[in-house]
Amino acid sequence: KLARDIERGKNQERGENGNHASFARSRAAPATTLTTHRWGATLRMPDIYFEILDRADDLLVPLGDLADVSWGIKTGDDGLFFVRAQEASPVEPRFLTPVVFNLMELDQVIVTLDQLRRRLLLVDLRTGDDPWQERAPRLWRYLETARHERATHLRPTCMARERTAAHPRRWFELRPAPPGAILWSIMHQYRHLVPLNPAGFPANDNLLLIKPRHGIDPRLLASLLNSHVQALIKQAFGRHRNEGMLKTQGADVKRMLVPDPRRITTTTARRVLTAFDSIAARKVGRIPEECGQPDRR
Repeated sequence: KLARDIERGKNQERGENGNHASFARSRAAPATTLTTHRWGATLRMPDIYFEILDRADDLLVPLGDLADVSWGIKTGDDGLFFVRAQEASPVEPRFLTPVVFNLMELDQVIVTLDQLRRRLLLVDLRTGDDPWQERAPRLWRYLETARHERATHLRPTCMARERTAAHPRRWFELRPAPPGAILWSIMHQYRHLVPLNPAGFPANDNLLLIKPRHGIDPRLLASLLNSHVQALIKQAFGRHRNEGMLKTQGADVKRMLVPDPRRITTTTARRVLTAFDSIAARKVGRIPEECGQPDRR
């Protein structure tokens, strides 16, 4: 868009001698905006964004004030630790748990088991006194194959898990942190989808885990994060990549402004949740399609 504006300005300001006159785009922005936004975003965002900032004022706060944001599970070898649900299990089924691998496999604002296409290998040797190789021979063969054929145990992330002495831990024991109540994708393109995770499924490091702090309703916060106002706001805090991709790292998401659920009245919160329930009953499409949906208005 900026390139088109520059070219349009050149055409409009071309002199009689055929030379291009100088063209610049300027925007007046308050000092507070320049301290919370990147300069590029300040120039790139449309006027409606700054109108929202002006009208909302302190009703918008950084997400980091409302929730903890952390990374999903970094396995060190996704080919070993993630097993496709439709394939025969290479290990004893008790070691596999449903997992959210990325946003592409989800099509609704609430994560449900039927949407998940992969299973995560979760092993915890702190349970059981017998040698685990005897209790789980298929698991043992699977890990030995990975050691010899893939050298997974020598990968930096896996090696860093090894512990001895008082708190032993093997390279294949993930021991993930508590799950996120809300999931935020690192990469964004055609859809705006911030799934609520009421069942507490673990998630891959393609996703960020949002854990609302005490007193913040996860469902209400998820409702606000799924709004098209938020779809606009995230553009100012992410990093634009090729082919329309938007990348949002953990630090970006913590700084990102969101409507403050603590300032919403009970009546308004009820209306927001009713709209969220309506959207949750169907699949979420691309942003242009969603803009025409009655439950988005």
